[in-house]
Amino acid sequence: MKRAIPLILLAVSILGSCAGQPEQESTPPAESAWAAEPEKELAAPPERLGFDEFLEVSYRDLMLREDPEGVVFYGLADEFGLDEVTLTNVSDTYLEETYEMYATVLAALREYDRDELTPDQQISYDVYEWYLHDKVQQGAFQYYTFPANYSENSVNYWTLAFFTDILPFVTRQDADDYISGLYQVGPKFEQLIESLQTREEKGIILPRSLLGWTMSDISGIARIIPRRNPYYLDFSEKLETLEGLSEDEKSTLLEAALAAVEESVDPAYDALDEYLQHLKSVAPTEDGLWQFRGGEDYYAYTLRSQTTTDLSAEEIHALGRQELDRIHGEMRAIADELGYPSDESIVELYERVVRDGGTISGNDVVATCESIIEKAEQNLVGVIDIAPRRDVVVIGGPEGNYYQVGPLDGSRPPAFYVYVDGPASYSIMPTLAYHEAVPGHHIQLALAQEMELPTFRRYINFNGYVEGWAVYAERLAAELGWYQDDPYGDLGRLRYEARRAARLVVDTGIHAKGWSLDQAIEFMADNVGADRRSLEREVGRYIVAPAQATSYTVGMLKFLELRQKAMDQLGDAFDLAGFHRVVLSCGSVPLSILERIVDATIAEAKR
Repeated sequence: MKRAIPLILLAVSILGSCAGQPEQESTPPAESAWAAEPEKELAAPPERLGFDEFLEVSYRDLMLREDPEGVVFYGLADEFGLDEVTLTNVSDTYLEETYEMYATVLAALREYDRDELTPDQQISYDVYEWYLHDKVQQGAFQYYTFPANYSENSVNYWTLAFFTDILPFVTRQDADDYISGLYQVGPKFEQLIESLQTREEKGIILPRSLLGWTMSDISGIARIIPRRNPYYLDFSEKLETLEGLSEDEKSTLLEAALAAVEESVDPAYDALDEYLQHLKSVAPTEDGLWQFRGGEDYYAYTLRSQTTTDLSAEEIHALGRQELDRIHGEMRAIADELGYPSDESIVELYERVVRDGGTISGNDVVATCESIIEKAEQNLVGVIDIAPRRDVVVIGGPEGNYYQVGPLDGSRPPAFYVYVDGPASYSIMPTLAYHEAVPGHHIQLALAQEMELPTFRRYINFNGYVEGWAVYAERLAAELGWYQDDPYGDLGRLRYEARRAARLVVDTGIHAKGWSLDQAIEFMADNVGADRRSLEREVGRYIVAPAQATSYTVGMLKFLELRQKAMDQLGDAFDLAGFHRVVLSCGSVPLSILERIVDATIAEAKR
């Protein structure tokens, strides 16, 4: 679980000497799945690499390689020679070295003369510089995060998801790899606990309001018998799908998996559960980053990182309230057309929409989403003229309403996961499908993977762009008339849009204005109509992942602004499909760079 060569030394050896870089002391290589290859394959001549080669070597052989779980997620294990499961190191020391690596690569990037590069290379230069500079800044706030929490933004959540959702399981070797990986859960959780202890020493602890949910999730695994452990259950279910194994072989594998759970996984969860019990006794009762020393600076950093803009907390807070007023007004207009009482509150209006629009559940949810996506693809002709080669599949389950891009090796398809374990309001189904699948995340993310771009531009995502495009896709559907005969679907769209706008107010309220969790939930309930129970964990996510929730509306508004600029300046020469081609062909980029790309395209079109 350690690097084969310290990353700083590896970076310097690959990139050549950079002016002003200090010499590093040598450290013996550690054992790893990467141990044999890097020194041979990554050796570089003393002269500086060509720019395109530099982009590939620095990102693929440094940044991707230091995250073996990411290598598996992207389906690159065979290409990287990863012949066994290796969990990503999350120790403080490893992360410190990683941030130093970003600084080294950034310095090497700046050795290249941007003016001597081609226009496409200049875009790559700007995107890479923005990304690396952002990572270097992130390193200054390494201990302000909450790596153990109840959400998908946590080491504990991702570790379980890595085994149950990401690891391939189609051969006997995959089963063996799964078991060997289970033995690494213990060491990884030891690193996690040590990093939590460092944060405790610095006074940065997950707020008490969220620790209870986290403890519930962890203890739920720690306190069950090994045969009911989700790691073991997942393994046993997948084992039944393997062909060519005798019953004796299956029994042997099950015994080995059970032993790994008993010896590594269970003790790991027990230890984390015990430490979280301690943390609850010292956890803060306030919820926002403002309470921590340096917290205001960290929040300002997260706003820039997530939105990829320079908007301040005050500006984002005001923007959210302004957007809510607009959206509520548009909802009232549709409600008037439906004959709803004009004196009803927004909450009552939401309740009517859910009731009158009807509900669906189970397999009907999957079928409905598949039908919506198929129709959307047909209606995009002449509007978006580039699309990924692989189709998105809809998968129903106990968790859902999110998209996951498929790896390039084809071991998993691009998938839109939908919740099917209970009734769902039809009114949200069209917008959910447009956001997560077509023309939203699937079009953008899967397309970026397949494009002829430097590797880092196919894999790195900026939330302002990615979530902004997905919300823009919802809005585009309305502009194209897809809701013309579906007022409940249109109200569901506006309800989602209101939710994103309210997030601007709530996120900044918590972290910059001292709002409590209860105050934030109350504001959301009053403005988006959901009940308190359904909002608790959502608002809690804004606490554990500060500023992420602000990226949606900020990004959507930037796409609309850039489109309007192109329309205003090009007049009759404006082509909607052409605009979409420009903004999708560049991959995910910071919004400031996207604006420069659009401006350059407009200028070229006007010549």
